[in-house]
Amino acid sequence: MVKQISALNEYFQRVVSCKDSEGAVKIGFALILEKLAVDAVAIFSLAEEPGWLTLLFAEGLFSKESVRQQPIQVGEGLNGTVVKTGKPLFAYAGQPEFKLERALQAEKIYAAVIMPLISCNMIIGTLAVVSRSQRIFTKQELFVLETLAAQLSLAVENVSLSDEQKMMREKLRMAENQYREIFEKTSDIIWLEDLEGNIISGNRAFLNMVGGELSQLSEKNIFSWIPQNNLSKAKTVRKQLWAGLPKEWSYDQTMINSLGQEIILKVTTNLLQIGGTQGFQHIAKDITEERKMQENLEYYIRHITRAQEEERLRISRELHDSTAQSLIVIMHQLEKFLLSSKHLIVSDSRFLYGMVEQVKEILQEVRQFSRDLRPSILDDLGLIPSVEWYIEELNRTHGINISLSALGDKIFLRPEVRVTLFRIVQEALRNVIRHAEVSEAQVQIEYSTESIKISVSDKGKGFDCKPIGDLLRAGKLGLAGMNERAKLLCGQIQIESALGQGTTIKILIPMADLLELKEQETS
Repeated sequence: MVKQISALNEYFQRVVSCKDSEGAVKIGFALILEKLAVDAVAIFSLAEEPGWLTLLFAEGLFSKESVRQQPIQVGEGLNGTVVKTGKPLFAYAGQPEFKLERALQAEKIYAAVIMPLISCNMIIGTLAVVSRSQRIFTKQELFVLETLAAQLSLAVENVSLSDEQKMMREKLRMAENQYREIFEKTSDIIWLEDLEGNIISGNRAFLNMVGGELSQLSEKNIFSWIPQNNLSKAKTVRKQLWAGLPKEWSYDQTMINSLGQEIILKVTTNLLQIGGTQGFQHIAKDITEERKMQENLEYYIRHITRAQEEERLRISRELHDSTAQSLIVIMHQLEKFLLSSKHLIVSDSRFLYGMVEQVKEILQEVRQFSRDLRPSILDDLGLIPSVEWYIEELNRTHGINISLSALGDKIFLRPEVRVTLFRIVQEALRNVIRHAEVSEAQVQIEYSTESIKISVSDKGKGFDCKPIGDLLRAGKLGLAGMNERAKLLCGQIQIESALGQGTTIKILIPMADLLELKEQETS
């Protein structure tokens, strides 16, 4: 027994100076092979896949790789039985329980001791000690093996943890490499900065945008590329994120590169940990060309709309000043002829009187058409009186009850603003007449120092409301036109509708640059 205790003491002393778990296993194997005079020793570990044992360490096996490649099912052979029962097994050739696993049948084993490896009251594998000659293990030897098995259980568990850590480190390294590759090769512009705006890192797209070399980035501050009139917004975004609301922020940001070129970015900014300290991550897309195209399109639409209104005004004046006047002259000539001609027979007189009435009706239609093209009241009195007149016309001609409420101090707007807002209300009410199938509707116009709010609502049949961007594809050309007109005034339109629940169209126009004079509209 003294010899066995000495062997255990030797093991513990050597393990103290061991730097890793694999080393502790090798020391244990060396002691078992030397002190117990056996031929081979192996440790089998329960695999991640339940129900199977795989070879983890071995010394003295003839075909180690073959055994490693043949997992042992729990319940199979000596090792599988020990895992299933949780009890040590001492077996010798010739005994009924001496049933070697298929993986060990080529090893010519005549005696074996299998000890369970237990950690936290759970079996994590087995320690197999085998001899290729006939022999019997003494109680002292079994005591040594049981003690070593308890110690080796810790080593095996540490090896498994170490393997997991290595795997996690490898996965982390691969993830970092993948992120770095994406970071460098993505067309999106990405940069990191500290809380003061000093650049920590940036990808190739960022360098291409601002100009310069990677080594120079640490000497730069992001605010040196942001124009003075944009600094306030950039700093506000960072303050909001630092305050904790919201978690990320998407906004437009103008920057000036080293060549003095203006670049417009769509930026998403996040607050995150960078190298143990907090900082900002920015992911941006260059929308300079997109914004220029949008501005060009808006410029084109603005001029097309202005040209249309000018053409409407010209035709309206032509109808009023020329066509209508010519019809009046014809009507007066016919009336004068009727009054001065005594020799006309009754049928001719009736025919001419009918002609006069037809000319009057045509004149009325021309005047109505002229007003529809461009109400003169819009230029003379302003938006509210024009909308009131238009509502009265709709109520009279279509038998519908449309109410108007005007809130706030009425302000005289610039001519193109008056026309644009009138066209929006006009189109909204046309949609009520054509599609809503109702007998009443409401219009509200609200003035404030910040904006003009207009709403047109009805309780008609409604429709399946789609996003503003899908209006054209859905065939809602009138609504799309209203949206474009609102955008010309830097405003926005909101459409609320559902089948059977009516429709409400809300238009919000910021007041900036809409005023013509400080005087109020007259009612």
